[in-house]
Amino acid sequence: MKMNLDILPFGRSELEVEQPVEVSGAGADEPVREILTGVLAVDNTTRHVILGGELEAVGEAVCDRCLEDFELRYKVPVDITVVRDRLIEGQDGEQDVDSWVIHQARGLVELQDAFSEALQLARPQKMICREDCRGICPVCGCNRNRESCDCADQDHDPRWDGLPG
Repeated sequence: MKMNLDILPFGRSELEVEQPVEVSGAGADEPVREILTGVLAVDNTTRHVILGGELEAVGEAVCDRCLEDFELRYKVPVDITVVRDRLIEGQDGEQDVDSWVIHQARGLVELQDAFSEALQLARPQKMICREDCRGICPVCGCNRNRESCDCADQDHDPRWDGLPG
């Protein structure tokens, strides 16, 4: 998604976001595609532009307990600052890269990298389809959400039997 600094009105306004974003390193072999939606508040002054708010991400995921596909929804806080000046050069001559602070005086600002990083930071570490997910039986492998099994929950590990008690 791109924001045009040249036509952005001064003062407070809103930016409507409905943007597909690919998240790499989300536990899958290939990038996961999620949709970001919502409205960000935009404060535009002569020196900087601040975008802030909370967006909602929606995508597909696999439950870590029952291995079923489900629709994942979570909130993504966004806080991006665009500083209207020249790019800052690092000591080694390379550009200082930070997707939360973007240095650009005019033209189109690319927000895709900042949105992608915000998604990666807000994405749940444990993918659970619902709070009361019962998971898979470790003995017979049935999905306990759909069917029950007669396997007894084993609190006793026979590998410890040889130790003196």
